[in-house]
Amino acid sequence: MLFCKIRIFFEIIDDVIDKFSLKELKELLEYVYNFPRGIRKDVRKICFLPIGTIILARPIEKNYVDFVLSDEDYLRLSIYFDPDVLWIKTVRVLETEFLLVKYKGDRFISAFAPSRFGCVSQGETEEEAIRNIKEAILLYDEQK
Repeated sequence: MLFCKIRIFFEIIDDVIDKFSLKELKELLEYVYNFPRGIRKDVRKICFLPIGTIILARPIEKNYVDFVLSDEDYLRLSIYFDPDVLWIKTVRVLETEFLLVKYKGDRFISAFAPSRFGCVSQGETEEEAIRNIKEAILLYDEQK
């Protein structure tokens, strides 16, 4: 059950990234400012609310779910929420899913294998990063 909830969480993040990551700042601000407040059936757009108005509220029921993140999930979240990440691409090599990540100001493409925590490499191109992470995965598996 917990695994399903975490997977749903990642699917929601992926949907948000797909929907908003390529939009210009002007488009994002327009979207946010035109969003309804939604508290106590107040449907005024956020752009018309006085400064300091509460726009989010916690549910009274507090039906939150506590869960522990695996190292793999923690790594994924830290990459997804890193403000210096320009783009992320998921690739499979040697039956292992890994992430190619391009950071602002970095000429290299980083490669992370979340299921093998600490297995990281990089390359100047996607192809080189894939070759290097493949080698890193083989070396990582030899160590185990």
